[in-house]
Amino acid sequence: MTWPPASAILALAREARGKRGRCGRRERAFKNPALPRDHWLEAWEQQAIVDFAPAHPRNGYRRLTFMMLDQDVVAVSPASVYRVLAICVWRPARRAAGVT
Repeated sequence: MTWPPASAILALAREARGKRGRCGRRERAFKNPALPRDHWLEAWEQQAIVDFAPAHPRNGYRRLTFMMLDQDVVAVSPASVYRVLAICVWRPARRAAGVT
């Protein structure tokens, strides 16, 4: 059996690595583009959070989350409430009212 020359084997290896990159990073960008996800908040949910927060300025984001859930305003996670309020230049309270 005759083996191909070493230069041909090295050329194939370089070509294979060039397509894939290191750990397939270049391919991942094309396979997983940034698409809207089901768990992202919709505009009306973000607006409901922004509208609800000024009415309760002494409450923290966690307490706001459960108040909105109890009042059927919107059902989102505390992290989502924090993120929306942080984007809207509202400084979340560090502690809930009455906590020392």
